[in-house]
Amino acid sequence: MYNQHNLYLKERFQLFLPKNIEQLAKETGFIKRERQFSASDFLSLVFRQNANLVQPSLNNLCHDLEKHHINITKSGLNKRFTTEAVDFFKALFDRLFQYQLQAPLAEMKLKKDSPYKRIRIIDSTSFKLPKSYENEYKGTRDAGAKIQFEFDYLSEKLLWFNLDEGKSADSPAGFERLASLEKGDLFLQDLGYYHLDLFEQIHLSEAFYLSRARMDSQFFVEVDDPPRHPDGSFIESQRYQRLYMEEELKTLPRGQYREWNQIYVGRHKKMPTRCVIYRHDEVQEAKNINKRIRSYQKKCRSVPKENVAALSGLTIYITNLPPTISVEKITQLYRVRWQIELRFKTWKSHLKIHQIKDMKMERWLCHVYCQCIVMLLSMITTGFIRKVVWKTLNKFISEDLTIRMISRMINRLVLESKKSARSWSLFFKSLIPTTEKFNLKSTKSEPHTLFV
Repeated sequence: MYNQHNLYLKERFQLFLPKNIEQLAKETGFIKRERQFSASDFLSLVFRQNANLVQPSLNNLCHDLEKHHINITKSGLNKRFTTEAVDFFKALFDRLFQYQLQAPLAEMKLKKDSPYKRIRIIDSTSFKLPKSYENEYKGTRDAGAKIQFEFDYLSEKLLWFNLDEGKSADSPAGFERLASLEKGDLFLQDLGYYHLDLFEQIHLSEAFYLSRARMDSQFFVEVDDPPRHPDGSFIESQRYQRLYMEEELKTLPRGQYREWNQIYVGRHKKMPTRCVIYRHDEVQEAKNINKRIRSYQKKCRSVPKENVAALSGLTIYITNLPPTISVEKITQLYRVRWQIELRFKTWKSHLKIHQIKDMKMERWLCHVYCQCIVMLLSMITTGFIRKVVWKTLNKFISEDLTIRMISRMINRLVLESKKSARSWSLFFKSLIPTTEKFNLKSTKSEPHTLFV
């Protein structure tokens, strides 16, 4: 199985063979005639620069090309950043996206008692752009862009991606990516995607959701024997009784859970769901209060609503996972959502996707799609290495550190993919000791129990 997954991974990198790149460049109009500076040369430059086309100056990029026997002026290179160049890199990313979706890449296996088959995590990351981009990419203030991003934690496959203007809302993206929903999927998401209609659609498709609840959500329980109309139907206004989480908080000891196997959420919708609440210790409660105040100040509000502030010591989860998944397991599962924040941290602190100078918008868009290509290649490669280390050494790697390591050697991986299968396999085996030495998860963290 190791060799099979290894060959599938090799095939993904062979997308970047010169013949494939030149064909795609012609299809997108990036290259219309034979030039000294070909599309594959351009892509090699990108990989040598760690996919960063923003931070290096045009002069430095030209020096890099000169070292590889390609002479071009700064003006000539700048003219290569065109709409067709953007289309080329976007098409390359789209093709890689489709390839990795269809390939049976290595993935971690869940314990047998897990009712879900994939763990889908979605979130967005935003960054400011030069003011000159404002007409095309409007932010909450001036210009800005937002990337919507969803991946499967078990295989590291990218499932959904969208580049939009910074002021766009998260909620519509939550619905759009349901087109790829499969039975048994588990959706982990933050409050930006919180929508009762979304949860209902997931449930009707025999998939699962796990989300924190908004603090201003209204919860209800059914009355034991509600009054009825003469025709026998329930009097809806008297069928449910409001459940106040502020009151539940007062009777719940710190560090303890409380659970309702079926509760109704929404003032009007009354969507049935399972609900779990957890009360934090005093330190975490103080952190939550300060975080909430800062969030409201950013939105030009002085303080949170009184009932919202009162619930700072409480986390409320809603889910349709069956009772066989314990309340402790629900908390553990939701912590997995933090993995997407680590991906964004890598994207920003390591690949520098958010550091942008005032330049041609086409150059910046080429930079973004190149970054996406490197990130995606690094993720699926990390998924393979993670599986090998787990199966052979029974150790769990840090995905964040491994993605960074792989992103630094993308050019080497592309070159290795052009060699024999044996050479490719030997190269990957040489990465395992390095990963074990530098990229394992901290021993201080909780033992991982999701996988077998």
